[in-house]
Amino acid sequence: MDLAQMFAQTAKVLATQDSFVGTIEDIVAMAVAVVPGVETAGLTLARNGKIETPAATDQLAVATDLAQYETGEGPCLQAVWDDRILRVDDMATETRWPKFAERADRLGVGSMLACHLSSERGSLSALNLYARTKHAFTEQSMSLALVFATHATIALEAARLESDLRAAVQTRQGIGQAVGILMERHHLTAKQGFDLLVRTSQKLNVKLRDLAEIVATTGIDPAQTRDLAQLAGSGRAEPGKPQDPEAQRATAEAHDAIAALYEERAAASRSAAEELVRQAAQHRRAADHARSQTTPG
Repeated sequence: MDLAQMFAQTAKVLATQDSFVGTIEDIVAMAVAVVPGVETAGLTLARNGKIETPAATDQLAVATDLAQYETGEGPCLQAVWDDRILRVDDMATETRWPKFAERADRLGVGSMLACHLSSERGSLSALNLYARTKHAFTEQSMSLALVFATHATIALEAARLESDLRAAVQTRQGIGQAVGILMERHHLTAKQGFDLLVRTSQKLNVKLRDLAEIVATTGIDPAQTRDLAQLAGSGRAEPGKPQDPEAQRATAEAHDAIAALYEERAAASRSAAEELVRQAAQHRRAADHARSQTTPG
């Protein structure tokens, strides 16, 4: 297959993915097939104040990416911020990033390319291409990596935009369903139902879209929205004032439902699992605290 056909096929494959995660996985897999010398690949993504590898072709790429994050230096970190491609010919003699190079050499990486994936929307990412042999990457490798990075950037941005649009639509639908449930159960107007949802979201310290999903589809059953209304309208607890047992039980049930939602998401998400588990644990503790405030009887 000549280069024109190869990149036409690459563009076609990347365009067929219907998810952001699937697009990233295709990018790293195809990089190994397209760029001469590449044995394994990973993709670095900087978002929400964290830098991570959401997709890689094997554990060697994951470990080598992690070595850069942990040492705070390396080609991929520089490529994330700089619109350029960086090459390491021999990890054993590399001096620009000595801490990283020493770890990569111990892992068995001989050479590397790091390609910046540009974005007009401000997202930061880099494609990391590794080889176990030294001097694996030629000038042709660098040229093809740049062309491939352009295709990857276009696919990544398209997938990101589609993912954002889907999330926005799902959020709007979920909030609408939750408001509809509250309107029916409490004979509220749409504005009153939405305001109730917002107040409860603030009281439970959970995002509005997450609470809407719980009310509409999981956790809190529609039949229990009486407790939800009571919780939202009960106000903040005052020191020394007896706690309303029903409101506290509703609070505990709501926190348990939120925790269950985050735990379910954590099981399905490699990249955000740690943060989701942390949030779930916070809501489990909040549920336990609410139960401790409930007096018997």
